[in-house]
Amino acid sequence: MKRGIFARLILWFLVISLVPLSAVAYMAYVNGQQHLKKEVTNQLRAIADTRARLIEIYVLERSRDVSALSRMPTIIDAMEDLERAFDQSGIDSPAYTSVEHEVRPFLTYYKEAAGYYDLFLISTNGNAIFSVNKGEDLGSNYRTGVYKHSILAKVFDKASMLLETQVSDFDYYQATNEPAAFIAAPVIKDGEVIGVVALQVTNREVYALAQNYAGLGQTGEILIGAKINDKAVFMTPVRHDINADFRRRITIGSDREIALQEAVQGTRGDGVVIDYLGNEVLAVWRYQPAFGWGVVVKIDTAEAFSPIMILRTNSFIIATIAMLLVVLAAWLVSRSISNPIRSLTQSARVIAKGDLSHKASVPTTDEIGELAGAFNRMTTQVRERSEELASANAELLSYQGSLEAQVDTRTAELARANDKVREWGKKLEGRVQEQVTQLDRLGRLKGFFSPQLAESILSGGGEDLLKTHRREVVVVFLDLRGFTAFTDSFEPEEVMAVLGEYHRVMGQLVVAHEGTLERFAGDGLMIFFNDPVELDNPAASAVKMALAMQQQFVPLAAAWKVRGYDLDLSIGIAQGYATLGAIGFEGRWDYACIGSVTNLAARLCDEAKGGQIITTKKALAQIEGMIQTEAQADLMLKGIAKPVQVLNVTGLSPDFLDCLALS
Repeated sequence: MKRGIFARLILWFLVISLVPLSAVAYMAYVNGQQHLKKEVTNQLRAIADTRARLIEIYVLERSRDVSALSRMPTIIDAMEDLERAFDQSGIDSPAYTSVEHEVRPFLTYYKEAAGYYDLFLISTNGNAIFSVNKGEDLGSNYRTGVYKHSILAKVFDKASMLLETQVSDFDYYQATNEPAAFIAAPVIKDGEVIGVVALQVTNREVYALAQNYAGLGQTGEILIGAKINDKAVFMTPVRHDINADFRRRITIGSDREIALQEAVQGTRGDGVVIDYLGNEVLAVWRYQPAFGWGVVVKIDTAEAFSPIMILRTNSFIIATIAMLLVVLAAWLVSRSISNPIRSLTQSARVIAKGDLSHKASVPTTDEIGELAGAFNRMTTQVRERSEELASANAELLSYQGSLEAQVDTRTAELARANDKVREWGKKLEGRVQEQVTQLDRLGRLKGFFSPQLAESILSGGGEDLLKTHRREVVVVFLDLRGFTAFTDSFEPEEVMAVLGEYHRVMGQLVVAHEGTLERFAGDGLMIFFNDPVELDNPAASAVKMALAMQQQFVPLAAAWKVRGYDLDLSIGIAQGYATLGAIGFEGRWDYACIGSVTNLAARLCDEAKGGQIITTKKALAQIEGMIQTEAQADLMLKGIAKPVQVLNVTGLSPDFLDCLALS
């Protein structure tokens, strides 16, 4: 019986303490594991997005280089002189050598300063009339010669036919017998193509973008590949195989390197897969459309999840120590309760046998000590007045009942107080979480809009506007006429000062007319109306803003004229449906407007002269009586099959101005 009380007390103490402790420890381990896995995945995503963006920036910069090179007067003159000398006498003639000596220093310096492998000038009939490196392809014909099926021949054909800068895929180039890609742009004089300038790049420059393994530990790698026929082909060396470029190939559909297979087929994602070495890895993959490449960032799961193993070991050690402490505490508490009870029980047995001189010895001051004192007093009273034994027993039972009632009352009060504390804690936690959510949403929206508009959208639950959606919008494009010549003639500090004044004035008008500024592109601005906040008459807002911009530009242009800056403002307006929503990645978002209406507005802006506002009849349909216009000849715009009917907006109508004055 004695051991039963002690054993039951220990058992209940262990159940009450260890079960919640075990549950909390398990939940802490699971949450920690999920957090660590999410953190590693997010780190890989950030690295993958950064590498894809670096490749995209690399292609854009090279495309701009060759486009700028094709417009240089030096290139235009050299193209004509070299072609004339080549056609008349060939590359070994004195006439060709004389022209070639004049242009070679500049083109050689340009090629080496920009880090290109080679620079070509190709005539319209396909002759390679100049090469900085003077390779075996110099003098060959890319239409009929041995290199007519090469990647340089293909990009030459596209550039000369489409009249736009073109970028080839990376592939082996027979003339140099190594991987290469070409960026080509047409050379145009007086509206006619007189040749093509092409720049050759190697995969070593792209490999330099991918060889930074910071944050990838000892096993992490960055793979760059492309789809060639039914293979995913490695385009650059990798950390664990420096000879992988164009040699290591993965068959599409195999169970190896699924991440690269998905990436080269234009998808993005992440997960645990088997890599080309047969190892289990955590991978994130992205598609890079500039070269049509897939980018994969991966790390062995054994290394990526090693903190989880450490967490599990530490959790087990802590849980074990905690359980040992709980067992020790349970043993001590159970002993402190059961020993006085056993001593008191022993004294009761002695008294029951008739030894009324025995006194219970319980050295405690709690309820059990009081009970021992009652036993002793009871023994004294029995010894003095045995006739009062029955009443003394009844008094003792009454006292015990009162004591139990007090304990029950206090227990109930403590339980109610504990319930209230838990209820307050839950309410406080809910309020804090709600405020954190609101702040997070407000921070994300302020990346797109002014603080006032962001708070307005947030209070109305407008975060759904950031999701991709379709809506009819009015798009306005702005461009500074003469800006290219201005940047070539003046210092960068003067250019930045002019742009600052220009953006400040135009930006204030965008906000005042409730427009959404999609982006700055140097001297170019793109604004759209009717999204994210719908307007009663977006076309009217767009036209009034454009007229205000032309009016505010007059004093700006006059001030610039005094400083020698000859600049003017042209505006194009179009109306139509577009796809809108947030694009980007965590930490950097843009609110984009995509569709043919943006292209139309840009083309109209290109056609507008300084001081003009060119728009379509469709955009003016709802405000025809509000404005004054001048008829313009129909325009054939690039990328649009039919002629476009356009008007030049000159001002608001007198009747509309009278209505505004009355209102």
